[in-house]
Amino acid sequence: MSTHYDPTNEKLDRAASEILANANHHAFIHQPRTIGHLMEELAELALALDGLHEHPPELELIQLGGSVINMLRELYMSKENN
Repeated sequence: MSTHYDPTNEKLDRAASEILANANHHAFIHQPRTIGHLMEELAELALALDGLHEHPPELELIQLGGSVINMLRELYMSKENN
């Protein structure tokens, strides 16, 4: 079984869709999108991988990915406005 990306694999497409949906859901929530926020999400992922967090690793990865997308969006918008 290969672990390389295959664009025809529906499970991988589902993963990308869930990350984008998370980013879109949180796009207008005014939460700090800082490196500290990303580190917090990463710490929650580490805990989840060890079974020590209330959420499963998949959800933590989705939230981390959504946060990264929104940070990129903010950076792009900031550059367009300058």
